[in-house]
Order: sequence, then C-alpha cells, then structure tokens
Amino acid sequence: MRLVPRFARVADAQFADGEEYVLEVHEQRSSKEHNHMFAAIKNAFDHIDDPETLAVLSTPNKLRQWSLIVSGWCDVTLFGPLSKRAAIKSAQTAAVNFRNKDDYVEISVRQAHDEDTGEINGWAVVIKTAKSQSRASMDKEDFRKSKTDVLEVLSGHIEVKRRDLERSAKDTA
Repeated sequence: MRLVPRFARVADAQFADGEEYVLEVHEQRSSKEHNHMFAAIKNAFDHIDDPETLAVLSTPNKLRQWSLIVSGWCDVTLFGPLSKRAAIKSAQTAAVNFRNKDDYVEISVRQAHDEDTGEINGWAVVIKTAKSQSRASMDKEDFRKSKTDVLEVLSGHIEVKRRDLERSAKDTA
C-alpha cells in the first residue's frame, strides 16, 4: 500500500512507524439502494389514509423511524427505578424535549423490576429512538437488514406484499 500525500498528517497522528495494522475492506452501500428504500417509504406514506396514524406519523421520516423502532432497530434508554409520579413527570419532560424535532420517539412508563430478584421495585421510563441509517452510522450489511425489516413492517401496515412495495419504489427511485 502507498500513502496518499494528502493524508500524511492524519496517518502520522494515527499510526506508528514499524507497527503492523490489519486493514479491513469497507464497502460503501450504493446510493441506488439508499434511494430505493426512501422511495419505498414515501410510497408507503402516500398510501396511509388513517387520520390518526397521519397525526402521529406526519412525515415519511417519522414513518421510517417508527418502522425502525417496531422492527427493533432502535436505541433504548431506561430511567428508573422511580416513583410512579417521578416516572410520569420524567416521561412528560422527555416528550417536551423531543416535541420540536422531526423525530419519532416512543416514550413509555412501565413497572421496573429488580434484576436479581425479579420483584417490582418501582417505575421506569423507557425511551426508544430509531437507529441512524446514515452512512457513517450503519454499514452496508446492517443497512440492508434494516431496510428489509422496515419494508416488511411498512408493507404489513399498508397491507401490501413487500415485493410489491419494493417494485413500486423502483419506478420512483
């Protein structure tokens, strides 16, 4: 391998002379696949006619995030154990903090259990946020898996076959 001159300073800071480093091939996912998923999500969004659903999932991005959470592609933050009153207050505060973002977030309050005994020991706030699908955050393989899972959730939600949703997106991607 040969060092590209414009990266010399970065390489000097990250690597030591004489050391051996294992290199790994990092395949970028294609823009075509990326665009295809977003076209499929837009098509699914355009087929939602339930006013209650549209009130909550008001943008294709929120629909995508909801689908990621439903399919398990999410980060879960748990606060507790708390008193029931404190848990409800914390959940309300979290809801206010997320309100002005273009994010779909699931916030719930549930009974907390002691990890050792399994006994109920208060209440917990559970916050679920969708994992980022940005190129920097998700590799090609995870993106493919998350895309399949998201389209499976969406096709079930709008009652079409996943392959039909994928096929319709090819025309608009």
